Amino acid sequence: PDMSPYIFAKAIHEGNAIQLNHLGFIKRDFSYIDDIAAGTLAVLDRPSAEASHRVYNLGAARSEDIVHVVSLFEKALGREAKVELRPGEPGDMQETAADVSDTTRDFGWTPKVAVEEGIPKFVEWFKAYNRL
Repeated sequence: PDMSPYIFAKAIHEGNAIQLNHLGFIKRDFSYIDDIAAGTLAVLDRPSAEASHRVYNLGAARSEDIVHVVSLFEKALGREAKVELRPGEPGDMQETAADVSDTTRDFGWTPKVAVEEGIPKFVEWFKAYNRL
């Protein structure tokens, strides 16, 4: 409930405003949970033969324009979002994206679900979970 997909879906459904920093000029990496579960299992299924450690990144590996993401929620929920544009906080990244190159190289894993597919699936879950 503290992640932006849930916050966006809840706000749009309830008619509350979504606050977008940097006046909406931000891009974020939106990972679909099934992709992250598959990546975790890929790593667990192929443990290293040597005693070592390494950090692997799992994510969608794509920066999505936040305004586009909000429009996907609007379409999936059938309601227009109320948006408040705010200036960004100092130090807040304007663009994020996961670098999954090590995970792909070592485990053959890549994300499969694009945001255009994931948001409608998330909204289906959100409606069922909240009995809407």
